[in-house]
Amino acid sequence: LACAAGFPLGCGEAPSAPGGASGVSADARTPDRYTVRGVVVGLPSEDEPFQVHHEAIPDFRSAAGEVVGMDVMVMPFPLADGVEVGGLAPGDKVEIELEVTWTGDRPYQATSVVPIDPATPIDLGTTPAGH
Repeated sequence: LACAAGFPLGCGEAPSAPGGASGVSADARTPDRYTVRGVVVGLPSEDEPFQVHHEAIPDFRSAAGEVVGMDVMVMPFPLADGVEVGGLAPGDKVEIELEVTWTGDRPYQATSVVPIDPATPIDLGTTPAGH
């Protein structure tokens, strides 16, 4: 998920997204949790993951527990067991509860995805080239 872990995602300082991290570093195996808002870009299928263009996560922690932040970007969100996105369409605004464990074959996952009011401002700023 973060630069320090080698995931293809951006890191840096950006405006605050709602919510934030709780817990401690992955060393203690307590998941970090973030509330992330964004716009649905792609729905899950056999060939494609659920993808969201999300706001920055300024308090995002690396696997080492360091606050590295995450830039605005489009990224896949693996869905936790039981999380449904039926009824959503590309362009819908959503709020996601993101859980990051840095372990196993699913180091991060969306534990909740809920639609939010279409009039809700979402700060997607400028996404750096290549993201």
